[in-house]
Amino acid sequence: MASKYEIAFVSGEQVKELLKLRYRIYVREMGLFRESADHDSGVLEDASDASARFLAVSVDSKIVAGMRLHVGKDCEIPRHYIDEFDVERFSGVVSKEGVCIMSRLTVLPEYRRGRLTFDLFLWLHEWSIRNGIELVFVDCATHLMNIYLQLGFRRYREIIADPEFGILVPFVMIIRDFEYFDSIDSPFRNTTLRAAQDNAFIQSVRNLIPGEYGRQSELTGRSSRYWEEAFSSINRGVLQGEESIFAGMPSEEVAGFLSRSHRLKVANGGWIIHKGTSADSVYVMLSGAAEVLDGDRKLALIGPGDLFGEVGFFIGIPRTADIKAATDDVELLVLDRGTLGRLIENDSVATAKFLRNALRSVCRKFAERTGYMAD
Repeated sequence: MASKYEIAFVSGEQVKELLKLRYRIYVREMGLFRESADHDSGVLEDASDASARFLAVSVDSKIVAGMRLHVGKDCEIPRHYIDEFDVERFSGVVSKEGVCIMSRLTVLPEYRRGRLTFDLFLWLHEWSIRNGIELVFVDCATHLMNIYLQLGFRRYREIIADPEFGILVPFVMIIRDFEYFDSIDSPFRNTTLRAAQDNAFIQSVRNLIPGEYGRQSELTGRSSRYWEEAFSSINRGVLQGEESIFAGMPSEEVAGFLSRSHRLKVANGGWIIHKGTSADSVYVMLSGAAEVLDGDRKLALIGPGDLFGEVGFFIGIPRTADIKAATDDVELLVLDRGTLGRLIENDSVATAKFLRNALRSVCRKFAERTGYMAD
């Protein structure tokens, strides 16, 4: 990758270039927006683009990354974002001029490792401080959760079951919260240190973030309540049976997985996985049930202790079916590729047991679907 790049707001033809990059990533790579994309022009745009700013990273005059921003001081933030991010929750302490919604992050694959994406976020953070932005909202797929948490974004509300993406996790960043950035060793700590602090304001925003979310980065540990609830889920019935993904693993090994993963709740009818999309996370059902679908046809039912999403995850192909929550009490454990890689490095014995159980799960599903019964 080139060592020098430029980060700036863009307009005109450069926006068109960014929309083509968006098409390449979201449609061709991730398998999303097939029905709404302009395939003839190779462009992905929507109605929300009309009121947005576009921030881009250029290398040798070629755009290689970018994002879309809706800034309250510039425009009327689209209603669907107000609802999706529950922005009105914060309206008593932050005016609309202090709100920024970040979306459609797009980075070419060859630039995803290294500093470029980090510098893009750093640029946005410094720009937000200079321009009076107090809160930045974003959502992401499950495999990106730890990245946002480590930067200093915080979960504050339930997940979104998006009809296109499946599970999306909303986050908010309090731009000038130096104390929090310092406590998790966020890279934004130093830039925030130079900014004026309003501790009363920062605390008033913190008070609007439910305690159940707290600090959820693997760098900062988990609350005792988190562990009690997690183990309570795992100890229910079949989760300790021979077909469980955690079969043969003592509690301390299970704890290693929990400490590097996330628990998510999904409302009845909410989409978890969409067929044809990229597969970067694998899931364990902690409670409730979900349906595996091919169009309107039900293929299978997923219950507590079941691993799912493993086919696309392990062999690197798009999702092979739709999966939708079928009860009110669906709770999932989420593991992404980076987490599994760190587990392999740090606890190979426990990971070997987990992978053995995952293989059993795949073989059992194959036997059930083909009618084959092993001796």
